[in-house]
Amino acid sequence: MTEWSTPAGIRVRLRKKWDTGAALTQRAQGAGFTPIDLRLRGPTAAELGPRYAEVSAWVRRWADHPGPFTVTTKMVGGRRIGANAIPDRFRIETFDDLAQFLGTTAQARRHDELVQLTNQLLPELHSWVVDKPMRALAHQEYFDKLLACVRWVIDNADRDRYLRQIDVPGVDTKFIEQHCAIVAELVDLVAARPAVADARDFASRYRFRGKPSRVRIRILDPGVSPFSAGITDVELCADELAHLPLDVERVFVVENEVTCLAFPAAPRSLLIFGGGYAVSRVSRLGWLREVPLYYWGDIDTHGFQILDRLRCNFPGARSILMDRATLLAHETHWDCEPIPVNTDLTHLTADEAALYRDLVEDTLGTAVRLEQERIGYPMLAAEIAAIVGTSAAHPRWA
Repeated sequence: MTEWSTPAGIRVRLRKKWDTGAALTQRAQGAGFTPIDLRLRGPTAAELGPRYAEVSAWVRRWADHPGPFTVTTKMVGGRRIGANAIPDRFRIETFDDLAQFLGTTAQARRHDELVQLTNQLLPELHSWVVDKPMRALAHQEYFDKLLACVRWVIDNADRDRYLRQIDVPGVDTKFIEQHCAIVAELVDLVAARPAVADARDFASRYRFRGKPSRVRIRILDPGVSPFSAGITDVELCADELAHLPLDVERVFVVENEVTCLAFPAAPRSLLIFGGGYAVSRVSRLGWLREVPLYYWGDIDTHGFQILDRLRCNFPGARSILMDRATLLAHETHWDCEPIPVNTDLTHLTADEAALYRDLVEDTLGTAVRLEQERIGYPMLAAEIAAIVGTSAAHPRWA
């Protein structure tokens, strides 16, 4: 059975079109309003008799529904029941009448205000607020702050500042964090300079200063320490460490914190706590290319991937205790790697690559893993003693 058109049904139909924003855009562009003229679905002549009561109620519903629209009628019927005037077409003449019918008058007025506000504070976004009225209205409660924030970000990017230094009334870094998507969208539209497309966060995207990377170190020989006596375990900003004078002959990088604390003393040596994939922080330490660099991580697929990443910046980095012999000597200490990786690693030695491939392919067992803290301490001490002896003979090995 075909449903007959009702005022509520027509309102739903027109509201869907309104919510696209097209009517607000046309109005803001100064385009004339095209009257809305819709044909109404109503009873056929054959339905007048069998459904006379329903037809009468439907006609009264339109007659009793006041509104800023007009309804024209047509004559339906015949000799048996006579000719009857029933609603035929629905028409709205003006934009204001449409907004009144839909209950969106306040919304239309607010969009006008947002257009005017944009023209005053950030005219470069005039086209955006006109073309995307619903997106603008979604932020109407704080639109003035939003525009001011966008202007500040544009004016202060590349000025070696933190976002925390924002100076806009009613706006702080929390505001930017909560609304970073819309701020970024508008900044990109206005800014003449390109953003850093692959940036990891809002601050770095627009070249603000971010939280500095920190590197934890242990001085393995007090004789080369630049710090006061007794200070051996220090965490510094990576940029600070990059310029810290350290007269060392070798540097070790380890993945596990307990291993970092228990690592044996070694003459003229420094230890860096890599902390897994955080090892990438040491990439700023250019002076590491001038000394022997040793990496010790877990014997698992992630350990070799971290080693591979380290060698991207330090090709001379050498692994220790990450070989097949060490793995086989500790079989009783193997466990299962939760989520192994399987990717091409192009910076491994031939022996390392062969062991990595065996781990990936489960040649030695399912997801075999040997964590570095499970390796016997005497083996570590012997390895470091051997390295110190070798380096003492060739202090500039790399």
